[in-house]
Amino acid sequence: PETYLVRRIDSFIQRLREVSYSQSKVKSVERQAALLEEEVNAQRRSLDQIDHLQKLPKSYQKALLEVCRRHTFRERYMSTCEKLQRELTRMVEDENKLRRGFAARYGCHLPVDLVPGIGSMVPGASVEVPDFDSLLPLFEATEVDDNKNLPDARAAASTSGSILMTESQLGQSGLQEASANIGKTSGDFELDHPE
Repeated sequence: PETYLVRRIDSFIQRLREVSYSQSKVKSVERQAALLEEEVNAQRRSLDQIDHLQKLPKSYQKALLEVCRRHTFRERYMSTCEKLQRELTRMVEDENKLRRGFAARYGCHLPVDLVPGIGSMVPGASVEVPDFDSLLPLFEATEVDDNKNLPDARAAASTSGSILMTESQLGQSGLQEASANIGKTSGDFELDHPE
């Protein structure tokens, strides 16, 4: 019985060792899986940056067209506000002219407090337009075309601090080089809404 008990104890200890070893292997696999997942995420971010590079020239071109569109809207907006200001001024002048005529013909015969407010005039009105889009660059819409007369992306990069590449520079070799250097330039691309 004592020998049997010793064998059982030794077997139990051996099983504990096997369990401990298995647990150690599982933890090692979990660490490796975490490292692989981090590497996959890094590669995915790099691919996202390459996608930005591919779409950057067209996005830059569309941005120039958007600037032209906003300038056109601003001109229409300001023109409408000016017309509204003139219309309000005309309405106030016409109304006050009628009120002065009433006061001269009839109001002067009435007690001052008979009809409260009957002698009041319409106050002048002003349309206040807050400044907006004043920082946008100025150029004519005819200078921007979908296929030509596109302002140099490199020039824009020198002023904005971002890396801009033209479509001809984004060939296969360019993409490979961008992929190799993506870690160095990833901080320069923050396009939240790529087209």
